[in-house]
Amino acid sequence: MFLLVCVCVCVCVSYAVFMCVFYTFTVTHTLQYLYTGATGINFPEFITVGQVDGGQFVYYDSNIRKAIPKTEWIQKVNADDPDYWNRETEGCQGQQEVYKANVATGMQRFNQTTGGASIALIAGVVAALVALVAVVVVGILIWKKKKNSGERRKEEDV
Repeated sequence: MFLLVCVCVCVCVSYAVFMCVFYTFTVTHTLQYLYTGATGINFPEFITVGQVDGGQFVYYDSNIRKAIPKTEWIQKVNADDPDYWNRETEGCQGQQEVYKANVATGMQRFNQTTGGASIALIAGVVAALVALVAVVVVGILIWKKKKNSGERRKEEDV
């Protein structure tokens, strides 16, 4: 039986580094969602780019308003989950609305009523939640392992 331990580390720039340990080797991957907003002629107001290990796997912008898969492996998700891309698109559209609200709030707070607003955000809330879940899971696995090894020692002593 393989022991799978998932550790999620939130780094200062709020992206998650996932490390999966299978006894003898470690595989590290980086997942990032970059949310960028800007104003300009012939330029989308809002763009989302999803990356794994620095390679783009999904793209969304406010002009097309649809999440577009960018790699062959992510396109295959549709075969297993036909509604996946609809949910991904809805999530991106929701982030776009959050962006608009944040820009409006920022412009009010800084008394900026005109001009272009530009902001770049990296998703950190999801990374923090994943880190919390990973820490809890690792803690439970360690606790169970210690509990089981303690019970075995008691049986051996008898």
